[in-house]
Amino acid sequence: MKSLRPIASVRRIPFGAVMRVAIAVLCGVLLVHAAADAPGGEAHGGHPQKKLFTGRWYQQPGGNYGGWMTLTTSQPYMACDGNAAACADKWYGPAMAALSDWNSQPTTVRFDVRADQNQAYDVQVYVGDVILGNTRIGGLAQHLDAAGNWCDPNACTYRYGNALLADDAHGGLYATPDQRRTTILHELGHLLSLRHESVNADESVRYACGQDNTGAIPHSLMAYNCIDPPAAGGAGEYYIHDFDVCGVNHAYHDPNWEWEGCVCYPPPAGGAAAPGAPAFYHPATPARILDTRTGTGGFIGRLGYGCQMSIQVTGVGGVPAAGVSAIVLNATVTQPSRGSFLTVYPSDAGLPTASNLNFVPGQTVPNLVTVKVGADGRVKVYNAGGQTHVIFDVVGWYSGTPADPPSAPTPTPTPEPGGYGFYRALPPARIMDTRTGLGWGGKLGHNSTATVTVRGMGGVPASGVTAVALNTTVTESTAGSYLTVYPSDATQPVASNLNFGPGQTVPNLVKVRLGADGKVKVYNAVGQVHVIFDVVGWYGGAGDGSLFHSLSPARIMDTRLGLGWGGKLGHNGTATVPVVSVGGVPNGAKAVIVNVTATESTANSFLTVYPAGLASRPAASNLNFGPGQTVANLVMVKVGADGKVKIYNAAGQVHVIFDVVGYFQ
Repeated sequence: MKSLRPIASVRRIPFGAVMRVAIAVLCGVLLVHAAADAPGGEAHGGHPQKKLFTGRWYQQPGGNYGGWMTLTTSQPYMACDGNAAACADKWYGPAMAALSDWNSQPTTVRFDVRADQNQAYDVQVYVGDVILGNTRIGGLAQHLDAAGNWCDPNACTYRYGNALLADDAHGGLYATPDQRRTTILHELGHLLSLRHESVNADESVRYACGQDNTGAIPHSLMAYNCIDPPAAGGAGEYYIHDFDVCGVNHAYHDPNWEWEGCVCYPPPAGGAAAPGAPAFYHPATPARILDTRTGTGGFIGRLGYGCQMSIQVTGVGGVPAAGVSAIVLNATVTQPSRGSFLTVYPSDAGLPTASNLNFVPGQTVPNLVTVKVGADGRVKVYNAGGQTHVIFDVVGWYSGTPADPPSAPTPTPTPEPGGYGFYRALPPARIMDTRTGLGWGGKLGHNSTATVTVRGMGGVPASGVTAVALNTTVTESTAGSYLTVYPSDATQPVASNLNFGPGQTVPNLVKVRLGADGKVKVYNAVGQVHVIFDVVGWYGGAGDGSLFHSLSPARIMDTRLGLGWGGKLGHNGTATVPVVSVGGVPNGAKAVIVNVTATESTANSFLTVYPAGLASRPAASNLNFGPGQTVANLVMVKVGADGKVKIYNAAGQVHVIFDVVGYFQ
């Protein structure tokens, strides 16, 4: 149906007039849910959509919903076929369910449903016989300004909203309560600034649910062919999707109302950031700089579907405000609503084909991330699906300035002439295994801390060491818990390195500054758990060390595509993978940092990544996983003389992915 322009300004008027008098004068751009043969009139900018109106609700946040904006809402008005009682029997329950569905979403505007009917409230739901005298139109959303006049939501700050629904005279579209509820959800979505999905720019063409003229898009309750019943050619999806919630959270284009400060589906296009200059590593005591559960870092609420946040990482958590080329942080997801992955990347680069964390609904998953910092001192984090809380604990940074000397008793050793912060990669070596009594005897107990000697162990020298890289693994845990690894001479920080459930085996790379006694501490919060440390490198003075060069993440191996290795890595199998002259890594690189992901595994197994050319495979592991799991872990690995590394799979078959994020030279 074509858009109708008002022939006169109107104010909110009584219900009967709204539904029966010449309503055509009320509406300009219509947001309608019509029968299958009646395309709607809302202009659609094509996908990808940010779903922005320049208009927005301007009511202040607060009320009985905490910090989220609330919209006062009347009890629904019902008068189908002149019979309000029969209308209420049919529509009242679905209307209240639709309001409740929106209110049950974790981070959206709330409808504060009052006990009475009052046209001074922000939102009204009206159900009557027909709309605009047209029996083909099932519903529309109407926006009104502060004076009660019709208001084009693309060009005004609207103050009131009406969701207008017509009773079942439309080919059986509203035969069930679910169908009636989803129609009201759809119209309320329009009042929350959501546009139609799965249509072309002028809405003259409708596409299948999950498609538009640009290809595949997320499913949405704002798509006719998602919410229409199968009998009308739709998918019969009668609920709110993650994409809808994301759109609501980011529909208010106003600097005072940036709910989570992120941009949704998809992130802006852009190229890779330039490689970083040679940089020294500066270890730090872990510090929390982002926690979307509490608002630490300036963002509160779960990161939505197809959304990204831009996080300040310089000038916080002990990191200098300037001169930082890359940041090292432990990233954790918790309370995800569905399986997804996170990508952390420079703020001034486009979204890469890479990932840092992979997770399933309800899981808490950590992974160490090394990421180049954008020119504005920020990094971006992108969530591919569902909603999830995100936590960042910074553990160090890279800069062009040498690091401080190691913590040591007085007198301090003579400083290295080249300064500190150089890296030396080692073949993985096990220095702690509580299962065998190596480094600590027996499981680490409830609310307990172990002190572990690192200096002088596994190839780490007895002096001159500022920090180490440890692949840390927990196994045989008796309860859901977390570990924190920190310098032996520091106070236990509010941070975590590994999160795990009962019985899980979980690895994570840990970079940690050594205490003055050459030791680190490891704390377990709950239950009992075995802990394993495999040292893979250390930082110190110049000598034969190398400096770090950050890169935008780049995929250099994906066995699903035959990139770097053809097909799954087999049982007790080893692949040899080139890691120089690919992904921005030059010849002559001494070590690389890669995010390694295992997926579609057929058995319980582990992966070990190690330099090509070693006489034997080290007794160490980098990733542990079960059948069907997708598990990621950051790996720092020395490069063989031939520019390659090896990767070993213990059991079954598994696909393996390498995303390189930097190198040492």
